[in-house]
Amino acid sequence: MKSLKTKISSIKKHIDNLALKYKFLFIMSVNFSVFLIIFITCFTIFTRTYNHLLYKTTAGNLSFSSSTISSGLKNIETLSSLIISDINIQDTLSLIKDTDNVVTHFNADQDLNSALFSYFDRFRNHGVSYIAVKNKYSISCTNWARLKRADSAYLDDIFRISSEKGGPAQWVWESGNREGLYLVRNIRRIKNFSLDSIGDLIINVDIDTLVNSANNAVTQYGDSYYLIADSSGSIIYSSKELDVNEIPSVSVLCKENYGPVLFNGHDYFAVHGKIPDYDWTYVNLIPFDTITDSLKLSFGLIVFIIFLGSIVLVILSNMFIRSIVGHFNSLIFKMEEFSKNELSIPDSSNDYQERLDEIGTLHQQFHLMMKRIQTLVNKNYVNEILKQDAQLKALEAQINPHFLYNTLESINWRAKTSGNEKISEMAESLGTLLRATLSNKNSLVTLSYELELVNCYMTIQKLRFEEELDYQLFTDPDIDHAVIPPLTIQPLVENAIHYGMEDMMDMCHILIHITKSGNQLIVKVQNDGSVMEENLLERLKNKEIKANGFGIGILNIDRRIKLLFGEEYGLTFSNEDGFATASIAIAYKTEVDTTC
Repeated sequence: MKSLKTKISSIKKHIDNLALKYKFLFIMSVNFSVFLIIFITCFTIFTRTYNHLLYKTTAGNLSFSSSTISSGLKNIETLSSLIISDINIQDTLSLIKDTDNVVTHFNADQDLNSALFSYFDRFRNHGVSYIAVKNKYSISCTNWARLKRADSAYLDDIFRISSEKGGPAQWVWESGNREGLYLVRNIRRIKNFSLDSIGDLIINVDIDTLVNSANNAVTQYGDSYYLIADSSGSIIYSSKELDVNEIPSVSVLCKENYGPVLFNGHDYFAVHGKIPDYDWTYVNLIPFDTITDSLKLSFGLIVFIIFLGSIVLVILSNMFIRSIVGHFNSLIFKMEEFSKNELSIPDSSNDYQERLDEIGTLHQQFHLMMKRIQTLVNKNYVNEILKQDAQLKALEAQINPHFLYNTLESINWRAKTSGNEKISEMAESLGTLLRATLSNKNSLVTLSYELELVNCYMTIQKLRFEEELDYQLFTDPDIDHAVIPPLTIQPLVENAIHYGMEDMMDMCHILIHITKSGNQLIVKVQNDGSVMEENLLERLKNKEIKANGFGIGILNIDRRIKLLFGEEYGLTFSNEDGFATASIAIAYKTEVDTTC
């Protein structure tokens, strides 16, 4: 009992912690599930009742086909009676029996054939395949091709049965042969009531025609298959689509008068019964898929109405949930936007000042809280920003004199050692650098602007070192508008030249790689001829190394980056593939981003 209470409490706690939207969805899902269970129960009861009525009606229609087949067989028996009692046929057969003249026999056979064809033409569409009469000397037949297809020994047995049974009609068949159903009768002389045998009649039944006409008259389900067996289970007829080897299993499956059965891997609806006036059993099979289609057609409208109602229910429920949850989402949006920028109060499309419900109270109280926080921000946070800006300006001011001194020293050295031939080029580059250094008051400049300063500086240095200095720049496409603190790359290039040329006897290579990696802009300045000390930046910060000259510039660059972009960005030093490498990582922003 205690365990059950614990589980219930755990479930209740889980539901309590769900978002408001999911609580509404949970309530709607429970209601819809109850409705669905009730619907499925009612639908199941209705379907079973409907199927029972449908099966019963279908079985009644298919059962009527057996009466049609019985009627066709009766018609063939009537045909046999007409033939054996026909006066012309009686006289012809009597003449053949009583006369030995060959010419007389030939003429009599012609008359007999004409009489048989006359009856065949009248009954050929009623299930008669051919009519044959055997007399004392020969056989007359309406379809010799079919007669010759029959086994001669089996035909001899049929004529023997006809003679032995006498005048009544006899049905004989060859089991498993769909063309092997025959009606046989012994023809006896009627004249003078002598009743002596004058011939034998056989009528081959086209049972396919009988079955198909019977099915077409009573079923709207398309193809159907038939099986007829005698009282002992011997097969009289089976549709060509049925596997004869599987036929006994059908009789076993048909334990009821009608119902679905599984046969040859397919589902069928089977009707089982007796053919009237004959001790024969029949099984009528129709594909069950056709009945399923009829059921789908009958239930289509109901399903459509339920489906349409479900859609309307979902739409209305969604509108109701959104009308409530939307106000809470609006409040959450205000909180998120205000947490990003406390200097401005987010706008709202709805006016909650006049609402008196719980939603209105929440929005009103949060609006009041934002105003109070904004007041504190204006007093404290803005002052802190101004303080940081002042620190940035002070750090930038420390770089300019140091850089200007080194540049003037380079120009002076070039003038003394090589004359005045390239003084103009150096002076032009120096002028560009001086204007950029003294006039630029922005905390961020574009990458293209910063690289222009680097190129001016490298122009001066290449004039100084000539073939001893090689400089290469590699940048990703479409990043010229990225922003970077001014005079960030140039001091690192200056540092690379200073230490690369210090102990270098051969050419010094200066490489600059600028790439965009995710949301970061990565700048690498590399030189050969020197090695970076391990943990150089940390040792400068901890004053383990005295920060004179270039050390001051390095610390300034790192501090400016961290102030502008955050503590996760800054300057690092490493050795990569024989190159001393200084790397800068800053947030990737463009001129448009900073303007916005």
